[in-house]
Amino acid sequence: MIRTRFGHKGLIGVALVGLSFNALAKGEEQPNSSDNASQPQSTVPTATSTAPDPDPDWHVNLTGYLWFPGTHGLIGQNGHDVYYRASAGDLLSNFRFGLMGFVAAERGRFVILTDLMWVRLAANKQLVTPIPGVPQLTAQPKAWMFILTPEFGYQLFSGEKIKIDAIGGLRYWHVGSSVQFSPSYFGFNFSRSDNWADPVMGARIQVPLSPKIVVTIMGDAGGYGAGSQLDYQIAGAVGLKLSEKWALDAGYRYLYTNYLTSNNRGNFVYQTVMSGAVLGVTYSLK
Repeated sequence: MIRTRFGHKGLIGVALVGLSFNALAKGEEQPNSSDNASQPQSTVPTATSTAPDPDPDWHVNLTGYLWFPGTHGLIGQNGHDVYYRASAGDLLSNFRFGLMGFVAAERGRFVILTDLMWVRLAANKQLVTPIPGVPQLTAQPKAWMFILTPEFGYQLFSGEKIKIDAIGGLRYWHVGSSVQFSPSYFGFNFSRSDNWADPVMGARIQVPLSPKIVVTIMGDAGGYGAGSQLDYQIAGAVGLKLSEKWALDAGYRYLYTNYLTSNNRGNFVYQTVMSGAVLGVTYSLK
């Protein structure tokens, strides 16, 4: 459906203009029925003709994607902080499981967006020890991350060349890591996980470059101390429509969080940046 470029105020103005012309016509001499046939019909647009009803149907797009981020940051517990840095290649070499997906549902001017990312990493390291009879020590570090971002939005502007949605929701984090030693004579195994949710607000901008190519930019920010001190992301993608149902997507995503907490398990610091290329496939249900 093609939406008019007039906003609500523009539609009201058009309707008022139409009513004004009708009022002026009635104030003048009324022609008889025989004259009506010779009089030209009014071509002034009415509110009904310029304001199509909102689309009552849901339009849902399902996107499966792969994100190849590099990452760096600070992780620590009880004052023991460690700065780390890993490239996209480092993460892929230790990748064990992943699930990434994005759902966009629209009905009229209302929008529902949901992003899911679940990743597990693991590695095995062997160290030669100077302890007699224990020539090798095996360490198995593991890390996992689950991020769910449901957001709701409203389309502020819809034109032929740009669409703008205001969005808001929350981003739920579950992150953890563990290190297990074998043999573990001194019980130096470590495991810690944390959960929090950050309220976020932002926008999504869509720019159709052609009937088959659409550029999408979206971002949000939040935290505000409700979960993390700061949490924000920005992403951009180009979508190429292959058919009525299928499209390919390529873009870039940047995600940052700064989480600090203190509870009965001690202090926990999780400050990290993830950024890298995104490749995806989109299927349109309707």
